[in-house]
Amino acid sequence: MLKNHLKLAFRNLLRNRAYSVINILGLSVGIASCILILLYVQDELSYDRYHDHSDRIFRVYREFQSEDRSMQTLATSNLLGPTMVQELPEVEASVRLSKRFPEVMVAKGNAKFYEQKFFFSDPTIFEVFSFNFLNGNKETALNRPFTVVITEEMAKKYFGEEDPMGENLVIRGSWGADDYEVTGVMENTPHNSHLSVNFLTSFETLRAKTPDSDTNFESWRHVGSYTYVLLQQGVNPEELSDKMNAFVVRHQGERAGPILSYNFQPATDIHLYSDFEREIEPNSDVRYLYIFGSIAFIILLVASINYINLATAKSFDRAKEVGVRKTLGADKFVLIKQFLSESAVYILLAIILSFLWIETLLPLFNSLINKPLTFDPFSIQFTGMVVLIVLLVGILAGFYPALVSSRLKPEQIFKEADSGKSKSMLRNTLIVFQFSVSIILLASTFTVMSQMDYLRDKRLGISDDVLVSISTGPGVEFRQNYSAFKDALLNKAGIESATYLNPSLPATSEHDLSLKPEGFEESINVNVISVGEDFLNTLEVPVVSGFDLFDSGAGMAEDSISEGYIPVLVNEAAVKEWGWDEPLGKTFEGFSPEFRVAGVVQDFHYGSLKERLAPLLIYPGNYSVNYVLVRLNTENLRENMSFIEEVWSIMGPGTPFTYTFVDDQFDTLYRAEDRLAGIFKIFTSLAIIIACLGLFGLAAFSAERRSKEIGIRKILGASVANIVKLLTADFLKPVIFGLILAIPITLYVMNIWLTDFAYRIEIGPGIFLVAGSLAIMLSLLTVGWQAVKSALMNPANTLRNE
Repeated sequence: MLKNHLKLAFRNLLRNRAYSVINILGLSVGIASCILILLYVQDELSYDRYHDHSDRIFRVYREFQSEDRSMQTLATSNLLGPTMVQELPEVEASVRLSKRFPEVMVAKGNAKFYEQKFFFSDPTIFEVFSFNFLNGNKETALNRPFTVVITEEMAKKYFGEEDPMGENLVIRGSWGADDYEVTGVMENTPHNSHLSVNFLTSFETLRAKTPDSDTNFESWRHVGSYTYVLLQQGVNPEELSDKMNAFVVRHQGERAGPILSYNFQPATDIHLYSDFEREIEPNSDVRYLYIFGSIAFIILLVASINYINLATAKSFDRAKEVGVRKTLGADKFVLIKQFLSESAVYILLAIILSFLWIETLLPLFNSLINKPLTFDPFSIQFTGMVVLIVLLVGILAGFYPALVSSRLKPEQIFKEADSGKSKSMLRNTLIVFQFSVSIILLASTFTVMSQMDYLRDKRLGISDDVLVSISTGPGVEFRQNYSAFKDALLNKAGIESATYLNPSLPATSEHDLSLKPEGFEESINVNVISVGEDFLNTLEVPVVSGFDLFDSGAGMAEDSISEGYIPVLVNEAAVKEWGWDEPLGKTFEGFSPEFRVAGVVQDFHYGSLKERLAPLLIYPGNYSVNYVLVRLNTENLRENMSFIEEVWSIMGPGTPFTYTFVDDQFDTLYRAEDRLAGIFKIFTSLAIIIACLGLFGLAAFSAERRSKEIGIRKILGASVANIVKLLTADFLKPVIFGLILAIPITLYVMNIWLTDFAYRIEIGPGIFLVAGSLAIMLSLLTVGWQAVKSALMNPANTLRNE
């Protein structure tokens, strides 16, 4: 029986080639799109689960709660981890990590590179995390100062095919250059890790290189480390958090208890659920997985609706077949099996074709999401994914047409007009859904793109000229050459201004100080930037009151320090948030010499526009030059950049010439949103293609069924325009209804997404006008082509059989 069903299925497939191609093509694109998105979702959910004890690894964070503010930060005391192991039996092990330098310069012979994934760590890191060793002893590799464990990638980069064990690397941080002995080589950190590491040096190195190390390492107030713990089997982290209250009071005093608490975050939650101060790397957002998962299901649903529409439409052509079968004794269940067999053949062929789509599109998809996803059709995960999709498509696309076709009674064959009315209504309803979804995706894509354009085009409050940030490398060596370097640049036409600063723009929350502004009872974390002369001139940011740091009114930095204070600038946001009516002369506790406000600058955006503009403190950097900021006009940009590189080769401290454009650096803050926009573009296009394929098939079927009507109308004098209008009107109505349905849904979803941005666009009618017009135009082109073709047919050919 099954063999007979399959034979009939293939016959029908070959007999109706156009119908079959549309169905298989639509289903294959839908299945391929769904699988690609599910591969992405699966990868996002896999972060940090490769560790042997991933369910027991937690990151400790501090939470401050007071009447007027709350803050969650990952910066913890160096004492926290070791003390927890000693006093809390629930904690099996702990590890401290410190990313003290934004970047270091690593040298081996003539090979010199800036590296950013450089961490100080306890030896217990290999007890907590499953970083596989390729060479060396992981138990002793980080026991001594000035030892370093490197990844396999770094070993090949600096040593080639040589054995790096026991060899030295010269690593230069802000405290100068030192020789580090390579004591271990480990596998590269997997891409699905929130903690991406290239170099691990011992925590004893940090202690050896830290001024006043006893004070910094034995103080609960000094916070500069990330703390991870491995809990004992079966420990409830929430119960341990409650126990930590007594721990806080015991070590940080009664006063800290009500406002300070320590909490535990599962390592497996960090990538999707974490957005604390001092994040090691930018994380993703679980809401994007909900969005992408919904898109995958919707595209599959749109493809299934195509099949339902075309299959139910074709059921009219098979009414006589069903009638004859039933007359000869076939029951409903036999017919259902027959039609389900045909659906299974279509789905099987669509899956095979989807494999080809995936192999073709996966490299493009990987470049879009910046992930090394792989496609293995024989893996257990993929097999389960395909089985789930087959069941879903089979139920959505196969069962209903089979049920409709099997219910036809022999006497209904002669009542096609009556039976077709309800089915036509169902098809129109499904078309409304398809195009509603397509318009929602289109409008959402336009909204995301408009928001990203708004972020890039919004004035940051700084110069519109080209700003170039040149990394001088960590350390103090360039300080003595800076003045000569700056003078040489300013002698070149087109180079408008230059200064130095640390950090570069955009600045992050990693660069802050714990300070107590005048009038505050507790210290707060304040974003800070240390700068050189002409900083405000280079950015073209005006002083709204007081003096620039290097004006005579503020006092030169060196003179001020000798008088026991350091002049600083604050932005307007700081004055407003701290409630200072007279900010000039206000002081800050927590830094020596004392900070004193010399001026207030106009607000400018120094970080992500996803966050509100926070208070900023600008102070003179007298000790090191980490970045040189140069303002160029837009003329002869390439020539001026070549000139800067030439001057650098003469005056630079023997380090690589590494630079970035500030605009590009701001753009990197929105990579997750850029990926979202890219994914929306691709899969919106695919959803529309699938919907138009279905509309094309229905238009062809409708024209075929009404061919005699069209012939009679032409004989009676109907023009080609009249015929085209007749055939397209029925299909335009559901598209317009789809637009009406899409508007409130898009407004609701996109307004939720836009709440992530402190600075955002308003969704206006223009977005829906463009999306609706595009959907209507595409549907007109799809249906209109078939309508014109039918209207131009010779009536004699369509009526010859009458």
